[in-house]
Amino acid sequence: MKKYTLVTILGLGLASASASAQDLVVECLISGTPTQQTLTPHFCYSQTNVPDGGVYFKLKSTKPVADVTWSYGGSAGSWRCNGNSSCFYTVSRHVTYGSVEACVTRVLYTDGTWENANACATGEFWYSGGGPNPLDNKEVE
Repeated sequence: MKKYTLVTILGLGLASASASAQDLVVECLISGTPTQQTLTPHFCYSQTNVPDGGVYFKLKSTKPVADVTWSYGGSAGSWRCNGNSSCFYTVSRHVTYGSVEACVTRVLYTDGTWENANACATGEFWYSGGGPNPLDNKEVE
């Protein structure tokens, strides 16, 4: 009897952990594009027509979020992730294409509960012109 009770408790614990992890999704969209973009889960890609476009990442959760810990990386540029539900990457002017990833590693909810997470999204972009080409400004020696 003890064996069945332990298995039941472990099974319920795993079910609640997996249900919680499924409630977190990172969405992204590419900014600086010639067409309007919408947030998409896990992966986004587009050409940009400005040399300093970016990728916007947003955590989607079924529970109200108080604080988020992000990890991120990829192509050269700058990141602005301030502990809230969104994170923004700005392309460096010399980068004409690239791929960046942002992941949520920990979430604190407004009810005081928290969880470790591994919810990620990847954004891929390439500069197509339409604005000033960042490579045109190089000095000729």
